[in-house]
Parts: sequence; structure tokens; C-alpha cells
Amino acid sequence: MTKNCVAKVSDEGNFHTTTIDISPDGSHLATGSKMGMVNIFKLDGTLSGRPIKSIPNLTTSVTDLKFHPSSKLLALCSKWKKNALRMVHIPSYTTY
Repeated sequence: MTKNCVAKVSDEGNFHTTTIDISPDGSHLATGSKMGMVNIFKLDGTLSGRPIKSIPNLTTSVTDLKFHPSSKLLALCSKWKKNALRMVHIPSYTTY
């Protein structure tokens, strides 16, 4: 199986992207950075150049991003700081 690049996007506001995840339903792409910023992009056949939501809630490097199987929740965390776990409700983009 050969995989081809279908689009490139500049991850604005992110310095050194550390992790990436795509929602199971294929509607969103999330990227995490070394500076603690998470950008969420909408995937609708094309990838726009700007994130629909930027989440600056972590102060250390984002080490993992994972969408819930329903694609309605995104977990983000950093192993470099105690209690550095956040949850994002995708339809409203509210951070918990």
C-alpha cells in the first residue's frame, strides 16, 4: 500500500509540531506543539490554511493527542508537568 501526500498546511502559531491525530470520522485534524499549543483544523475534503480553533491551555510540550471514537472529544496532555491533561468538546470547542 502506497501513501501519498494529499495536502500541506502551515501550522500557524505552532513551534515544532510534536504530535498529530485525525478524528475517527475524518472531520478534524489536531496538532500539538513543543510550546503547548494545540491547533484544530476542519477537514471537509480540503485542508484550510488556518485552524478553526487554537488551544493554548498547556504550558509544556504536548506529548499526546487522541480523539474519542465518537470524534466528539479530544484529549491532550503533557508528560512534563503534573495534571497537564485537558479535554476539548469538539462541537463547541470548549476546553475542560
